[in-house]
Amino acid sequence: MSKWQYNSGSFVDRIEETAKIEEYARLLLDDRLIHPRTIIFTGAHGIGKSWLLSHLHQHLSAWNNLCLLMIDLATFSSTSDLSRAMNDIIEYANHVLFARPTEAGRSFAQSAADLIQEIKQVVLSDRPLVVMLDSVYESPWDLLGLLENHLLAPLIVERNVFVVMAGRGRPYP
Repeated sequence: MSKWQYNSGSFVDRIEETAKIEEYARLLLDDRLIHPRTIIFTGAHGIGKSWLLSHLHQHLSAWNNLCLLMIDLATFSSTSDLSRAMNDIIEYANHVLFARPTEAGRSFAQSAADLIQEIKQVVLSDRPLVVMLDSVYESPWDLLGLLENHLLAPLIVERNVFVVMAGRGRPYP
């Protein structure tokens, strides 16, 4: 399944959602506590959830002092090897955030711990982080559990991290 290519000129009718995320981003930049710390956009196939995340990523990328990490989980969900999928996600995050590869030969758990440590020391000491995850509900539940335990949970406890997710909205067990 391929996704439509994002086109900002065709992006309409999401003013309320965009304004809410912008408000949270401003609060983060002002070092103010936000609640909730996570937001998920759900709905049927084709209503524009991926476009919304693409729009937010493009728009917020222009903001100074805000770090963004956007991950389309569909890219990493095609393999049944969960360790490989997690290693690929960690590799991608290292590339986006630090422009470098992950150290070879390590377990995904150790690589994830190293990534979290570096995010806390390098990124969060300087600016807030907004993590955007697409295709959340379409991903294997076991992969989501690993992602939550090794990346999202250690990050979301930090006051200057905000997570925005999108997916079709089927219940997580």
